[in-house]
Amino acid sequence: MFAGQCTSIHYERNYQGYKPRQEIAVVLDQGWRFWLVGTERKPVDELRLTPGTYMIGFVQTRTRLGGAARCELEAGQAYAIDVVGRTYVDSTGTYALVGECELTDWPHPDSSTALY
Repeated sequence: MFAGQCTSIHYERNYQGYKPRQEIAVVLDQGWRFWLVGTERKPVDELRLTPGTYMIGFVQTRTRLGGAARCELEAGQAYAIDVVGRTYVDSTGTYALVGECELTDWPHPDSSTALY
């Protein structure tokens, strides 16, 4: 018997109950993990959020390089992080990536099929 390689999408949302896709924004991109800066949540594959302005932390799973992006999210849209630069962080002596949210295709082919 084979043990299938089944991957599940881990996501975080900032609302209760069901909301149709047209009422939320989704941040996702293969090879990246995301979290809302200021929360103590673990990084997830996908953020499902009500429209608004957010500071989103991100990390590339392969390299473990990460940073943050300030994003204006609109309902019914899917976003990916576009790395636009890096900045030196004196307190840690390391560089952090600087990103922006960019629109991406919806529905994303790697998006989970679970209810939003």
